[in-house]
Amino acid sequence: MNIGKYPLTGKRKQKTKSGFSSKEAAIEASNKLIYELFNDIYIEKSDQTFALFSIEWLTIYKEAYEVKPGTIRIRLYELNKLMPYFAELKLKEIQRKIYQDALNN
Repeated sequence: MNIGKYPLTGKRKQKTKSGFSSKEAAIEASNKLIYELFNDIYIEKSDQTFALFSIEWLTIYKEAYEVKPGTIRIRLYELNKLMPYFAELKLKEIQRKIYQDALNN
């Protein structure tokens, strides 16, 4: 199933999954994925750390949107505020509660 495009290459990104106990279970999982994709709530599991992701994201953000230097400075400030909480965490380990706790501190 197509789940988007790679930002740097523009090639389509696909997700496959197997090992379902029945056809109905596979259809249910497929429908859940489609729902998450269309409602912009799908989060791809990744072993990448937040620190590495934020560096890659900021680079793509700068190039893709031609933002002003002041905006980049603000994004760096915001990312640096989050680093003590998330820097070494893998993206798939960041849960809503952990994120909310960081915002509350």
